[in-house]
Amino acid sequence: MKTLIVIFIPFVFLSTSALVDGPKLSCSEAWQSVDVEAKLLKLAPNTAKRLSKHVLEVKFATGIKRFEDKPPYEDLSGTRWAYCGYDAEHKFHLIAKSVESLFTGIIILEETGKILDAGHTVLVSPDKSKYLAVEQEDGLDGENWKLFDFSGKKIWGGYAGIIRRYPGNDFDSVYAQYENPVWDQESNLKADVTCGSGNTAGGVVLKLKNKGWEWEPIPSC
Repeated sequence: MKTLIVIFIPFVFLSTSALVDGPKLSCSEAWQSVDVEAKLLKLAPNTAKRLSKHVLEVKFATGIKRFEDKPPYEDLSGTRWAYCGYDAEHKFHLIAKSVESLFTGIIILEETGKILDAGHTVLVSPDKSKYLAVEQEDGLDGENWKLFDFSGKKIWGGYAGIIRRYPGNDFDSVYAQYENPVWDQESNLKADVTCGSGNTAGGVVLKLKNKGWEWEPIPSC
């Protein structure tokens, strides 16, 4: 499906509020500041450091992982890595990863060194069974969200909103965007709704139905 590219969105991640105090890690500050990344590296449970400007090393309980940037070393090109912090409760590291225009991330399990897909922001559910990973494609109006369990299995994923083609148009456009993802006490994922017009339209909840995961209710924009 062809998606309308609406505006240029720089790689800036905004903090989100929460209905519950669930664990959350974001790469917003670490990616933009080498000083912030250096502080986070010092807080890693085992040694984590920059071997050079383009090589990141993270030690876990039983080994070492190294991540090397791939040229060209510039925005929206090659592959780049940054250390974003450690979740002490669930024992994993969050590493930012940009591949060309995609801004995402991975997590490293501290006890085993296993690498799991993630995003530039990760929110763990209160029941500790799953986590939300947030990705951003530069220039795309809106985000992509994914749910994983801690075995690394993808539970659900999709555009955080609704894309529609209006009569008379030969392209798709944003009908609604889902923003500010949070977990409630029952580990249901909720989000605010902003219409393509800029108006707000309440909230939605991601629910498991017979045919798969669906957002409810359908926003009226």
